[in-house]
Amino acid sequence: MKFLDDIMQSISGNTKTKVEDPFIGAFIGSWIVCNWSQLAILIWGDGTATERINALGKYFKETDIIGLNTILIIPLCMALLFLFAFPWASLALKSIQKFANERLHQQAISIEVGKVKQQEILNRQKLLADPDKKFLEQNVQLDIDRRKETIEQLRLRSVRLKEKAEAAIAVSEAATASAAEAKSRANQAELEEEKKQKNAALERQRFNVASAQLKSAQASNRFPSSYSFMLAIEESLKTDGVQLSLAGLGEIVAMIFGYEDFHSLVHDENFNNEKLSQVSYIYYDPKEFASSLETIVQDEGTDNENLGPDLLFDHVISVFEDLQYKLLTEDQVEEVCRDICESLKYDLLNGDEFSGPIAESDTIFDEIEIGELDSITFDDGLNVTFTGSASGSHRRDDDVPGRDIGFNIEIKNTVLLGTRALGKFELGEVSASLIDYDYEGEDEGDAP
Repeated sequence: MKFLDDIMQSISGNTKTKVEDPFIGAFIGSWIVCNWSQLAILIWGDGTATERINALGKYFKETDIIGLNTILIIPLCMALLFLFAFPWASLALKSIQKFANERLHQQAISIEVGKVKQQEILNRQKLLADPDKKFLEQNVQLDIDRRKETIEQLRLRSVRLKEKAEAAIAVSEAATASAAEAKSRANQAELEEEKKQKNAALERQRFNVASAQLKSAQASNRFPSSYSFMLAIEESLKTDGVQLSLAGLGEIVAMIFGYEDFHSLVHDENFNNEKLSQVSYIYYDPKEFASSLETIVQDEGTDNENLGPDLLFDHVISVFEDLQYKLLTEDQVEEVCRDICESLKYDLLNGDEFSGPIAESDTIFDEIEIGELDSITFDDGLNVTFTGSASGSHRRDDDVPGRDIGFNIEIKNTVLLGTRALGKFELGEVSASLIDYDYEGEDEGDAP
């Protein structure tokens, strides 16, 4: 019997545990609610117990388990609602109740506070109504002092507001005055700037007028210088009964000095008497010179039957030689420069260029010979280079020949006017070095 009791206690304990489980208990309760009619028939229905049990089994068999039924699906849904939806609904209801309870509590507190304040006012009025209380006089005095303090604060506030208003007005007036002053200064500056611009324009106009006058004066001063050449050529041509126009005479003068035309000559600031006094030579190319004269003759027309390039060339050469200007061709340049070298050749020995080779040679030089022309270049001036040599005897024995020095000497001249008018020739660069002779060939020829 004890064994059976233990089994019954175990079964009842497990059953109690399962029933107390939230899901199982909720599911069992839902199942009973959904199937109460079948359970009532099973317990209190008509017929024998076997018939009622068979009826319940038939109900279970005929019910579709997968479809919506009261055996599994509906109780399961109700259990899930009990487990998940109802707690949240309960929480929402409790929150609403909490808010309502707090409002009720606040209302009760407010009622009590109002009663206390009204009681305080009532007690105070009772005390004030008692003439035997000494603090009444003090209370009245405090009220009077409080009113005076309030009035004083209002007065001070009005004074501060008035001061702020006056300060704002002063600032506004100062700003207005400053703006007016700034505007006045701006207007004054604008007037001064306009005055400066007008003065600058006037000064510029005066400068342009003065510059034009100066250029005109310079051109008028240059014209007499060129006119003297034109007049000399015209007088020379008249001896042969030939007369040229003023334009033709001007073009001849411009061509001689190497200008493109007479207009370029007149507007050249350097073409003046001072520069002309420094001109000594005029370098020209005979072919180019003749071609330019031919062009001038053709421009003159056929009125002058005797006018030709050759006649014009002879008169131009004659006029400029009479005016102490020497016209030079390339061959004449070589001759003039060679004469200059001949006049300077012995002075070369005293130059720094010869001091080194002379000291190294142990030779007393007494003969200097200007050799062949090395080059002639005309590029903004003439540069003529000659070669030469210097020879002499040994310093210790006059009968023994010394070493020779080879040198290059440059004669140069710069253009003063146009592209052809030159000044005086002067010595340029000089270079000198000892000449090393190779006697090896001669020794082999003299050998037996």
